Amino acid sequence: MKNIGHILAILIVVAGMSACNEEWLETVPPASVTPPTFWASESSATMAVNAMYNTINSWDHISFGSFGIKNIYSDDADKGSIPGDGVPMPEFDELNVLPSNIHVNAWWNSNFQGVNRANQVLENVPKMSALDEDVKKELLGQAHFFRAYFFFNLVRAFGDVPKVDRLLTPDEFNLVRSPKAEIYADIIIPDLTKAVEYLPEKSEYPLAQMGRITKGAARGMLAKACLFIQDNENALKYAQEVIDSKEYSLLADYATNFRSLGENGAESLFEVQCSNVFNGNDGHTITQLPRDAGSGRSWGWGFNVPSESLLNAYEEGDPRKAATVITRGQTLYDGVLVGNEAKNPYYNYKSYQPYEENDWNGSKNVVILRYADVLLIAAEAANETGETGLAQNYLEQVRLRARNGNAAILPEVTSSEKQTLRHAIWHERRVELAMESHRTFDLMRMDDVEPGYAANAYQNDGKTNWSDYKKLMPVPAIQIDLSKGVLTQNPGY
Repeated sequence: MKNIGHILAILIVVAGMSACNEEWLETVPPASVTPPTFWASESSATMAVNAMYNTINSWDHISFGSFGIKNIYSDDADKGSIPGDGVPMPEFDELNVLPSNIHVNAWWNSNFQGVNRANQVLENVPKMSALDEDVKKELLGQAHFFRAYFFFNLVRAFGDVPKVDRLLTPDEFNLVRSPKAEIYADIIIPDLTKAVEYLPEKSEYPLAQMGRITKGAARGMLAKACLFIQDNENALKYAQEVIDSKEYSLLADYATNFRSLGENGAESLFEVQCSNVFNGNDGHTITQLPRDAGSGRSWGWGFNVPSESLLNAYEEGDPRKAATVITRGQTLYDGVLVGNEAKNPYYNYKSYQPYEENDWNGSKNVVILRYADVLLIAAEAANETGETGLAQNYLEQVRLRARNGNAAILPEVTSSEKQTLRHAIWHERRVELAMESHRTFDLMRMDDVEPGYAANAYQNDGKTNWSDYKKLMPVPAIQIDLSKGVLTQNPGY
């Protein structure tokens, strides 16, 4: 394990993005490139940008630490698997995450690695006189997006973090933690604003470039970031810019979002591009847990499974429940019957894919931001700013699609009372986005708006050991030790 200083000192690894769409990837042996000569061509700059995509597809970024923090730590998911498997994963399920947790440390590392890779691009690409200005803007737009995204992950998980907004000299490697409000004000919001300015719309990318960050992804992430800092006016503004762009729409069938057919589709703003080509970088594998039990193959390791609390949250007849939760005895969309030998009573249907010849790398993309999320951001922000009718309209669009023509279920929400409508929107976020790695951070944000909200949610999940300090993860102990105490621990740990 390396402390943040070591991470930030690493020169950018320019290996092409693994397990992703090969059309827009190029690889080069890292040893064949030296820093003085690397930043000399558009292809090199593109490889440097691709290294940021590599980060979001890496093991440390998208496996145990990611879904441990964002799913299992919430009331939506349980650890799963069998007792004793995956130590220290039970810490997330038990709301008892220790500073020694290796998966929290891995996620800290991966996000700061991504920050470093983005800073490499942001510092060096502007100096490349041979590059066309439009090409520069597109490359820089992606780097601005990713730096904001990685810091957005960090502040939501840890609160105050080192403010690494440039490439550092060796004597700067050990930085103190900066207030998260400063990270939002100086990095996250400005970077996403630049990304909106510089990036093309989704429709302007050629098919071979599908999956790259777009103006819509930047606007959507900017709306989400504004919601987290309770800047509801701007959250509504940027969400409406996504809506008004007409670049996105809800898929007719909710479940299609989580099948290969829906990848990079009309509802997708940002997703991790994946394939089942084994190349040693298989970070999202563990989320692809359910496998073909009927053919004698295993059902994977069985982590990150829906909780009883989540199952109970769905309204009667909501089709999204069946599209989200796999149960024993169920026949899946590809005809596989889930047998009683499956080790868990429930699995995440959104991560299911039919068994493939190479089942170590899952080929299905991992969805990070989709249009339904943007509509619900707009609904919540509109309600908070007093635009009740607008809030009801955006909420109804999501419920209408989920209703799928069945007028007997999911009645339209007509309440105009602010808190009642707020709770209806929060409920909709939970069931619409269940098991998509939103719930933990949403819970903590909601608790900021209504103190006690998280404690009540955990109480309903049968967990009584909640304390407010647990809204943040512990800063990894190894990072504090290697910094010689320059990094400080979050209170309570």
